[in-house]
Amino acid sequence: GDGKLVVTGGGDGTVRVWGPKQGRCRHTFGPSTGGHGGAVTCLAASTNGEMVLSGSEDGTVKLLHVRNNRVLGTYVHSSPAAAGA
Repeated sequence: GDGKLVVTGGGDGTVRVWGPKQGRCRHTFGPSTGGHGGAVTCLAASTNGEMVLSGSEDGTVKLLHVRNNRVLGTYVHSSPAAAGA
């Protein structure tokens, strides 16, 4: 493959990783698999595309390794997360 992925966040708290050529979901970070308990409000990707920060209305920010499908960290805010970098 070309190494490119598309990452989306949903109102149901899921972060999905897509293969853009196939248009298929490769992995889902949902509430039971390390995702958020509220709507995803922001996403920011690393320059190499391997990691993504996702923020949510539930006040958490997740550091996701999208190639290995792992949650590397969860950071708790006192209010909904609205931006990440």
